[in-house]
Amino acid sequence: MTAGIINHFFRYEFVYIFIFLTISFIIVAAVIKNYSYKKIFLLIFSLFLFLAVLETVLCFQNKTDNIESISLKSVNNVIFRNEFDVSKFDKIRYIRYKIGKQAYNVWDKNYVYKSNESVDFDVTETVYKNRFRYTKSDIENGADYIFLGCSFMYGLSLPDNETLAYVFSGKLKYKYGVLNCGIPARGSNSALNVLNSGVLDNFTRSNKKIKRFIYLAMSDHIKRNFRNESSSEPSDKYIFLNNQFVKTEQPFDFFNDIFFNSYIYKKLFLDLIENKNKEFYKRYFLKSVENMNKIIKEKYNSEFTVILWNDFRYKFDKDVAQLLKKANIDVIELEEFGKEYVISDDGHPNYAANKKIADILIRHLKYGN
Repeated sequence: MTAGIINHFFRYEFVYIFIFLTISFIIVAAVIKNYSYKKIFLLIFSLFLFLAVLETVLCFQNKTDNIESISLKSVNNVIFRNEFDVSKFDKIRYIRYKIGKQAYNVWDKNYVYKSNESVDFDVTETVYKNRFRYTKSDIENGADYIFLGCSFMYGLSLPDNETLAYVFSGKLKYKYGVLNCGIPARGSNSALNVLNSGVLDNFTRSNKKIKRFIYLAMSDHIKRNFRNESSSEPSDKYIFLNNQFVKTEQPFDFFNDIFFNSYIYKKLFLDLIENKNKEFYKRYFLKSVENMNKIIKEKYNSEFTVILWNDFRYKFDKDVAQLLKKANIDVIELEEFGKEYVISDDGHPNYAANKKIADILIRHLKYGN
């Protein structure tokens, strides 16, 4: 109950702050005797009353949460621990449901539906103890292909055998070790964290070379590296450096940290800040992919391929593929996928999309660019 109250407060933090200030200034204005000061405090009261009303209206216009809004720190503490046994698995249920128009998600194998819930998905997922998604393959003898990415790679809303890594492994007759390191709600920072944290030591063998790393990127990864985790949108703001997680720095970071729970800030100012710094965010993303390539070459003596996802909602700028190729990175730029390749009312790639991408990837690896 206490946790629920705390979460509620931070969800509507600035509504309560503005209401408190509104009440405070009207009390001061009521008791103060100097007429000039009274007018000033009444003016300040009117300002905070306006802000309280506006904040309340905007927060109730933002009823639907993105289903990938997941605590960064709690997830990082599970994913990047190194003590788990690769032979042990968990079976978890990913459930997405709605109450009215508001969407919720939960990972809970014992979840019991309530009468007012409309269920969209109820999928059983097999995962390692650190929550990497299981793929049928010869992983016991070490990894040959390691997949990086977000929920698109993880296969959110899909059963085990319909994820991209699983489909790819099946097309290779399950003869190779295939590891799915897709992490829901994350992006290029977490892909780098997988390479830097040592978590892959559980899946690699010193006498076996990893054939290739594959990173499935989508354009929202660019903003995720800077999006505050208090947002209802996917965030990937922490980078693993010197055995600890530190936040990426960005323009206006001070204001972002203070005001990000304000719906006024998010509605009226955040888009302006993000649009003004779009090139900064893109350069950071490109540099992070170059760093992945460097680590893969130097630490793992392996190869690296980046797959750029494009669809009717998410599109990379036209120069991203060219800039990556200019940096000597192997790139597959996918054609724009239509609605028939994403899960209805969900937006993640469906089985048909993953089959098509797996075929493209296998042809690419066999015949080159």
